[in-house]
Amino acid sequence: MAVHIATQVVVWALAVMACTTIIMYNPLFSSLWPILTGTCSPVLQPEARWAEGWGVGWLNFHSKLVREVQRADENEGFELIFYGDSITEDWRGTSGGLPWPIGSGTADVFYKHFGSKYRAEVLAIAGDQIGHLWWRILNGELPKKPPKAFTMLIGTNDLNAADCNMNETELLATVPGISYRVTEIIKLLRRAAPDAHIVIQGLLPRGSAWVGPKEWKWPNRFTKPIEAVNQAFEELTALSPLLHYVNCGLPLIRSVCGGEVLDVGLLPDGLHPNAAGMDLIAECLEASLTPLLRPAANNTAPRLFTGRIDSKHAQLPC
Repeated sequence: MAVHIATQVVVWALAVMACTTIIMYNPLFSSLWPILTGTCSPVLQPEARWAEGWGVGWLNFHSKLVREVQRADENEGFELIFYGDSITEDWRGTSGGLPWPIGSGTADVFYKHFGSKYRAEVLAIAGDQIGHLWWRILNGELPKKPPKAFTMLIGTNDLNAADCNMNETELLATVPGISYRVTEIIKLLRRAAPDAHIVIQGLLPRGSAWVGPKEWKWPNRFTKPIEAVNQAFEELTALSPLLHYVNCGLPLIRSVCGGEVLDVGLLPDGLHPNAAGMDLIAECLEASLTPLLRPAANNTAPRLFTGRIDSKHAQLPC
């Protein structure tokens, strides 16, 4: 009897740990984190996310990405690196390293547009702000063998971190800091790879709520801050012929009844593109990246991430 009870306790504890991990990795949770903790400011300097309570899961995934970089450095290296948060991690078909429903098919889209043509890698973790990406790059996610190009999509979680009061003015006040932190990352990349191209992606349009029609309302309180961030990014890239700016968000907006809304068929939760949305983004990105890259002679990528997830074996979170 005692053994049976002990077994039940162990099973229950494991179930709680598993569901806690899944919740913590969920991009929805990361977006609610500032409200739940009362932290109404983005991370201002390089910082690991164990300090935010994300625990060993985030660090484990970062360590996995570091190993992928090391494996590439032992071989031919990467030609193209994608840095970012959950939207960029979506190219892997995962969120925080776990397969998730919105990411179904997105890794195949990545392989079609990039993985089959270049030695391409995705170094992104859901929920990351610029400061978290900055820390990751300083701590192993910058290859020793320079790629031909980097592309980066980061900053929407910085806006979200300042959104506790749901105030457009407070969001706009974060724009100079976002621009500064991205500039610091650009400096890092240019020192490590002075001949590499850097393509900065404009922030994508996003909803202002997680439940109800405001998930897809556009414009909303994020619209002007996103436009201001993107203008700052575009101005940054005017400083060098190796810096480039591309905004791939327009296809995610559709006209309706004389106005505009976010396309629910492409942004199921108002923030993360599904495979169809990522395919449109990939087409937009290709137009910018193709002139900067030539197809690899051998497309067998020297890395752990293959650009695809075998859906037959993937376990979706509960």
